[in-house]
Formats: sequence, structure tokens, C-alpha cells
Amino acid sequence: MTQSAFWEAPEPLAPDAKVSARVARWYQREAKAAILNGFRENHSLLCVMATGLGKTFLFCDVAAEWTGGKILVVAHRDELLTQAVGALAQVGLVAETEKAEQRASLRAEVVVASIQTLSKDRRLEQFGKDHFSLIIIDEGHRATADSYRKVMDYFDAKVLLVTATPDRTDETALGTICDEVVYVRDILDGIDDGYLVPIVATHVDIKGIDLTQVSTVAGELNQGQLDEVILRNMTAICTETLNKFPDRTGIVFCPGVASAAYGAAKSNELRPGSACFISGETDPDERREIVRDFRAGRYKLFFNCDVATEGWDSPNVDMVVHASPTMSRMRYAQRSGRGTRVLPGLVDHLTEQGQAAERRAIIAASSKANMMLVDYMGNAGKHSLVSPVDVLGGNFSEAEITKAKEILKKNPGGDVRVAIRHAQEHFRALARAAAAKVQAEHRRFDPFKVLEIDHEVELAKAQRWGWKPATENQASVLLRAGIREETVKAMSKAEASKAIDKIVQRRKQGLATLPMVAALKKWGIDADKANFKAAGDVIGYLKSTRTVDKGRVASLLRGSRQPGED
Repeated sequence: MTQSAFWEAPEPLAPDAKVSARVARWYQREAKAAILNGFRENHSLLCVMATGLGKTFLFCDVAAEWTGGKILVVAHRDELLTQAVGALAQVGLVAETEKAEQRASLRAEVVVASIQTLSKDRRLEQFGKDHFSLIIIDEGHRATADSYRKVMDYFDAKVLLVTATPDRTDETALGTICDEVVYVRDILDGIDDGYLVPIVATHVDIKGIDLTQVSTVAGELNQGQLDEVILRNMTAICTETLNKFPDRTGIVFCPGVASAAYGAAKSNELRPGSACFISGETDPDERREIVRDFRAGRYKLFFNCDVATEGWDSPNVDMVVHASPTMSRMRYAQRSGRGTRVLPGLVDHLTEQGQAAERRAIIAASSKANMMLVDYMGNAGKHSLVSPVDVLGGNFSEAEITKAKEILKKNPGGDVRVAIRHAQEHFRALARAAAAKVQAEHRRFDPFKVLEIDHEVELAKAQRWGWKPATENQASVLLRAGIREETVKAMSKAEASKAIDKIVQRRKQGLATLPMVAALKKWGIDADKANFKAAGDVIGYLKSTRTVDKGRVASLLRGSRQPGED
């Protein structure tokens, strides 16, 4: 029996859920278009999409529209391979598996392969270098490893990396193996869009959790030493969890088998039948039954030691208990992502961007209105630990993250999203106060504002993933469009691509060119949304009169004429 049999797809848990055939959500369509367009100029692309937002279905949709030739999908765990085969079938693609004793035929249009198997010379070289035209790597944050590099270097194929949880420490490295970070949708985006449940969080300080004597190994806490510390404090952890969150269904992450097994036993002692436990050594038949019972609601707490991370899907979880402090944002985000999914079928029928408020309202009224992150802490000593704020991803400064952590600590059970926004507003207020002292009287043309591009966000993304300047062709297009040379030089390749797309859109919509908008800005006239002819009429009027009649300008911008005019 394969390990994938353990990770069965959960049964729908919402009795009032609306069930419909799968239709791509608006951002999935947007991401697919960005990927297909991105491959016109790039060899390799990275797409980041938070857990629960459908990255598997996204790359299957990309595969369904790929016309270049055969496709290879690579993953590192059996459950991910099984999910990929099933999802590909939903878009009409029959995939063959290359793993251990399973071999895909050379005729297969899509091959789903285990990286452990494929990276072996004899398995890799059975395929010609040009056998595949597209390689899709699931959990793409792992692609910096030698085994993945070997596969990518062997084939003459485009490469798409998809991941939900890139670690900040790995982001620059990922930028070096990808030509472009083509699309990013973090947990915060998913919550705002109404496709993930809001996250609330609480810190629980337990004095006995003292990490001062715990060493680090490869940038992470020594798991054996940490397991001993948590084991000594597990009674307090179980007591606090059961007493404070009696109605929550939670998954509890522990640093080792000893603390996880004892946690389940202690919870059952305190409240009989409340908890279950699995490890990598649990018999496959037994753990499949345990997971099925947990999903059916028999247990309230599911103890494990990082067994239920990638590939795990149990939407009934509305609490994630971090009983294993970590220095890794990726590990923390993977664990937390086990609880962010919306109940099955609840909002699947609402696929458009403008329906976000409706989705959020449905989630708020459901039996899973939010997900609680419980962070058990103590004396961290010299260690810099990850916290609930870090799970949101996004382009937040260290100062904003630190401020949000302070806000959450003062507000146990507070919304993580609200905390980070209050932190952002705090620093925006400081910036506004400073800017007010030196505010200029004249108005300046801002091409990013006209093109609806947040330059600060785009710059942060570029720095986060490895900054690449605009190409010569991109710079030429932007300069001809009227953007100043110093502005173009400050733009990243990704930002330049977005700017060009916006410029093309403006041209198709018949809007004023950027030089027109800049010229009118000097007269104090905002013409961002003006059409080309109206803007031209206003410029002609201003040149002839050298005065600004606001009524006349407004009339011209509307493309109409005042009463009595010729």
C-alpha cells in the first residue's frame, strides 16, 4: 500500500454548502494568463499561491492549455503525485506516473514523476533532452536542491515552479533559478478575497518553556533538545488548549514523536476521547482510519510531528496549535496553512473578483468563521522565533512586522490581518507627518499612479525575489511612451512588464497618453482617466488661451460642449 492512501480527500463537511463543477476563480485565470504570457520571453517562472488557493488546479489548467509538447510534473511526496494525477484528470489530461517500480511510457503526453526516482541517472536518461517542453515543479521552493537542478539542467524545457510557502531566507536563491516571479498571491490576499478564513492568534506564555539551552542546527532549533523541553511542559500545553478552546478542532504540531504521543495521551486523560496521534511509523491502515475519524469529528485534537504538512487537507480544522517553536517561516506557514481552508463548497460557486464581500459574509456566518493560531511560547533566549504575523507573507518591512507582533501580544485572540494593517497605518502616519513639513506647492506627474501600479510594493517584491532591471526592449517601449529615463532605470523587469501592459490597455481604451497626462498635470489638471481626444482638446485650448477656465476644461474633458458653443 502506498503512503498516498493515507491522505484521502476529505468528505464535504458543510451541510449547507453549494456544490458545483469546478470553475477557475478569477485570480487563477489571471495567474494562468500571466504564466502563459510570461513564457513568451522567459525560460523559467515562479508562481507563489498560498495553501488553499488552488495551485494544483492552476498548474493543471496551464498544462491543459499548453501546446508546446509533452509535460513533466515533478514532486517529492506520494500524496502530491496522487493529487496531481487526479487534478490533471479533471481538466481532461491522462497522466502516467514515474516512481519506483512504476514507469511512464515514452508516449505519455503528461508524466508525473517523483524527484527521488527521476533524478537517478538511468531513470532520467531514458528520456531525450528534448522529450518534454514544459516542466512543472510542485512545492517549487525545493527546486534549489541539487536533485531538482539536475532535472532542470538535463531537459531543454520551460520550467514553472509553483509553491505556497517560500521561506524568506530562500527567496533570493529562488530568484536566481527563475527568470521571473510571475504571480504572487499570499495568505493575506486569500483572506481579503474571501477564499481563506481570517486568522486570529493568541500567544500563551508557559514559564517552563526555556529555549536558552537549545542549540541550533542548520538555522533551526535542535529538534531532539526541543522535544525534551516541550515534553516537560506538555501537561500545561494540553490543559491550556482544552480549557481555553474546548469547541475548536485543532491540529497540534510537536517537535518529536515523544512529545506528540504524550500530548495525545495526556489530552485523553484530561478529556477522554478528545485526541489522536500519528507519526511516520504509524501503520498505514491505522493512520488512514485515524485521519478519517478525525475528519468525521470523532477527535478534537490531532497530534503529530510535522507529518501532516505538505499535501494534508482537512478543512474541518479551525485551530492550529504551535507546540513546536521554530525559526523557519516556511515551516510555520506550512503548519498554519492546515487551518486556513474554507469549508468545502461554501464559496466555490462565487468565482469573480467583485464577489469578495459576499464570500467573506458567507464565511463569517459559517461554522468556521475564522482559524485560531495558538502559539505556545516561553523564554526564547537568543533565538529569533517565527510568530503568527510572519505567516501572512506579503511585502512587509521588519519594522511593520515587529510592530504587529507588539499589537498582537497586547490583544490575545486578535485578528492577525488587523494587527499588520494597524502597524502599516502607524508607519504611514509617521511618514505623513514628516512629509507635511516639507510638502511642495507644485503637483508632480506620477506615471505609476496613472498606470495604477504601487511602485513601493513592486520594488519590495523585486528586492524580495532578486531584483532584475528592465530589459533594453522594455526600456525602449517605456521611454517612447513618455516615462522619464531615471524612472525607467529604477523599474524592475516585472514592474516594466506590468507598466507596458497598462500602457497597451490605455491605448486600446482610447485614453490619454502619459505625456498628455504629464502636460496637463503642470496646469493642475488631473487627466488620468481622460480620453485621448478630450485631453488633446484641453491641451489645444490651454496653448491658445494660456488660462485655465475650470468650467471649460471640465466640459472638454467630458467630451461635450457648453450651451451656445459652436
